Amino acid sequence: MEIVWTYFAPLHADAATQMAVDALLLEQYAQTSHQAVLRFYSMNPPAVTIGRNQRWADVVDPSLCCQRGWEWARRPTGGGALLHRHELNYAVVVSHDVVPQSLENAFRATFGWVAQGLASGLAKLGFEPHVHQGRSGTAMEGRPRSAHGLCEHSLTRYEISIAGRKAVASAQLNLPGAWLQHGTIYLEAPGPDDRFCQHSPGNVPGTNQAGWWSLPPDLGSKAARWARLANALRDGIAGSITREAVFGRSFLAMVARQKAVWEQSNWHNWR
Repeated sequence: MEIVWTYFAPLHADAATQMAVDALLLEQYAQTSHQAVLRFYSMNPPAVTIGRNQRWADVVDPSLCCQRGWEWARRPTGGGALLHRHELNYAVVVSHDVVPQSLENAFRATFGWVAQGLASGLAKLGFEPHVHQGRSGTAMEGRPRSAHGLCEHSLTRYEISIAGRKAVASAQLNLPGAWLQHGTIYLEAPGPDDRFCQHSPGNVPGTNQAGWWSLPPDLGSKAARWARLANALRDGIAGSITREAVFGRSFLAMVARQKAVWEQSNWHNWR
């Protein structure tokens, strides 16, 4: 049976909204069969997202973020802290029957498949991406820890590097019925001063070298690079799209309710 791909038009919104959208898409598509979703988005205003199981006080300094006008939000997925500023984010949701295998094999097949799609899209732009196949948490060779608390000093399985630098950061979540993977590619890599935690390793001499790859500026303006990257990744991941959609009022109302639930339960700061 052919996979039905739905592509949602890009959404540029605050971090809590984006995380609620991804969480709700996962819930909705867990009830479907042979369905897949692809979308691209950015955070406005800039924000820090932290993994589902991180202690926010360990990785986010509210005063630093407020000084810079940055928000912060907890992701429904795991992984480490990420700064979302001058970047493209993607989300892929896939129903389980797209990869009818055991849970462990389905994880490898699904996210290996997404990673190969991302790599294919990056290759279309003339780059040489490498999909990490080793164990999660493998240290980047010769790469000191981050100056700002970011997670680029190691690679998780199926993340991607280019020229020895981390190019794609990704995180996953499984529900009965569907998988979610979302991730980030920088148009402009964070610099040593883009710190969002006072006690990050960046305060240690010799650790201010960032390990992120970013999309070269010779591909055009930031808007042009964002669009070119999105189009290349769309072709690499999904090939032909079955249908295109926008988020309607009813879905956005659900997003608002999810955000309210998270706010009332102190979800973003709960740990």
